[in-house]
Amino acid sequence: MASVEHSIEWKAIDVSGRLGSFYDQSSDAFVGYCSLQNLENSKDSINSACQILRCTHINNAIDVLKAIKFHDTLLQSILFGLVKPSGISSVINYNGPIDEYTLFLYYTYEHRQEKLGAITDRKAHRTISPPSDLNNATHMVTEITWGFEILCIIQVLRTESVDQIENLLYKIWNQPFNLDKRSELINNEKHEINKLSNVAIFGSETCTKNSNTLSLLTVLEQLKKWQDNKSFHVPILYRMHSLEDLFKNQSLSKPYFLSNDDSSKIEQIGIMMIQLDNRLKKLQQLFKNRFNDCDNLIYDLWPHDIPDRLGILLSQYDEYRTKLGNILVDVRRGKAHPLPPIPQDKTPLTSSPQAETKPSRVTEFNVLLMGETGVGKSSFINAFVNYLVFDTLEQAEKNESIVLIPVSFLVTTGDQFNEFMVKFGDVDSNENHEHQGQSVTQQCKSYVFDLNETTRLRLIDTPGMGDTRGLVQDEKNLDHILTYVNNLSHLNAICLLFKPNNSQLNIFFRTCVKRVLTYLTPIFYKNVIFCFTNARSTFFAPGNTGLLLRQMMEKEYQNEIPFQNKNTFCFDSESFRYLAARKCHVNFDEFVIQESISSWTTSVTESIRLLRCIRKYEPYYLNDWQSIGKAVLEITMLSRPLMETLRSILYNWKLRETGIVNHRMILNSNFLGSTLCSNCVEKKLKFENRSNFPI
Repeated sequence: MASVEHSIEWKAIDVSGRLGSFYDQSSDAFVGYCSLQNLENSKDSINSACQILRCTHINNAIDVLKAIKFHDTLLQSILFGLVKPSGISSVINYNGPIDEYTLFLYYTYEHRQEKLGAITDRKAHRTISPPSDLNNATHMVTEITWGFEILCIIQVLRTESVDQIENLLYKIWNQPFNLDKRSELINNEKHEINKLSNVAIFGSETCTKNSNTLSLLTVLEQLKKWQDNKSFHVPILYRMHSLEDLFKNQSLSKPYFLSNDDSSKIEQIGIMMIQLDNRLKKLQQLFKNRFNDCDNLIYDLWPHDIPDRLGILLSQYDEYRTKLGNILVDVRRGKAHPLPPIPQDKTPLTSSPQAETKPSRVTEFNVLLMGETGVGKSSFINAFVNYLVFDTLEQAEKNESIVLIPVSFLVTTGDQFNEFMVKFGDVDSNENHEHQGQSVTQQCKSYVFDLNETTRLRLIDTPGMGDTRGLVQDEKNLDHILTYVNNLSHLNAICLLFKPNNSQLNIFFRTCVKRVLTYLTPIFYKNVIFCFTNARSTFFAPGNTGLLLRQMMEKEYQNEIPFQNKNTFCFDSESFRYLAARKCHVNFDEFVIQESISSWTTSVTESIRLLRCIRKYEPYYLNDWQSIGKAVLEITMLSRPLMETLRSILYNWKLRETGIVNHRMILNSNFLGSTLCSNCVEKKLKFENRSNFPI
């Protein structure tokens, strides 16, 4: 969450607010009222302003509202359906074109300001006491600006000059508005204005009750009337103070503002939802018109369940929108959001062997490994499994080593620095050793270990961050990682791998870690583990990297992610590289041998400690919790099947209209029983060397 603002200015969508009204910023709604009549003061403060905007920096209705000072938080509430658009905010439903021939004419008239003097001086705690039941209120209305607003979207004909129309509007706006009493030039202006027939008008509902019959010329002629007649004036701007600050009471609900990054993601979801809303509305209208116009013969050829299927689609979509709105409210209140369990039909439709199979008693532990390119994630997996199987380096040399991921590296030995290329393990298309600086691992891959009859460990290897192919490749890798994780049923831990002697943390890696943690919720933060590879050089300690990580945790996560000995582990993969080299008949001197033996023993101890740590963590069930990052991913995934469904409906429609009644497109959704994406690779192993692990 970003820092709290004690005072906010909110465009008035709900005009029922009055001085002393309590406001819940998380749901953007008035939730109560405190009578403060003896503290109110009012004064006329006539002011008007006009803006004429072009679409140079405006691509959609959201940009229009931003240009006229709508707060991002209020825009999010409109997009997610928490606030019903009214007045000029109704422009969110505008479906017309916005291009180089579009002009936006915005006019605001302020007539009166009401203010609570004692409140705005932050003396509320001396004057009144807050009610006992505030219904999650975070703010009180302390100032109201009365007047009206008008927003006109003008689509200029392509045969006309946009510059000339813009100059004409500026010229008219800088003169009195009583057009009937102006000079003869006005007739020419009226003629030009009347030529602007493609105009959408939004504004204070007292002025635009019959917006469908209003023209731009009518608006210009009515402005003087609207200014003089106070019955047309409504609240157009609220200034509100936080209750915590006003009453000097830390126990009151605190207002929250999301970070710019989170706000941007929420806005992306909202824009996508508005686009889907508009397409569904068009589809509904299309169905309504076609069913009314088509003759009985064509109607009889249509599948009679189409209206029901469309109704189910719309119902499910509305339910999902409501759920997203509730999630946004809880996120603003600083809460992780548990989703309600999906109801299951306990009575199987058909009797099948699968339905009668008893649930497995095997407990699975899913662990995601992440790190920079070259940190040694794949080597860590190879080393880790060998550390668990063989207690000593001598045992590993005498028995067949386990190579889950092929390794390839150059080693030098002897006084003459003789070079040997070590290649160990079968060729794997998922591992690319040919291009220096690129991530060796090309896609996510799971390695599953049956530790005993009841415990299974899944280590998920991922492409490295900081790829030399650039930020675009890193973004692709990260999207792939999140999509892969989204197919898991649960996650027990994330292991962040580092080298212990870094002078700085890779900037993009920090961004990637932040994005992954945004996909999860703070509930999971205690399940983050720090692992250091090649730690023999720092005496099996975090080294310089540890200080950088501690600073990062304090600054960006306020120590919500613990960085302590209990969740920090130091390994040395060099002892496994020594083992791989020995298997390829490379000889070493006595010093290297003793160092490798000692390193292996220490790494075995750390591996057992890591395994026990993972086992203690409570699993994080991905379907039970929702977050901003997860919502972004799921909405993106939702948009395609929804569009495919709409396309299928329209395609079948056209087939029926052309008389081709024997063909029909049907979308079949096939459930995949696996909790992992079927396109991703999984490798399962069962160790014969060891039946039980010290967990």
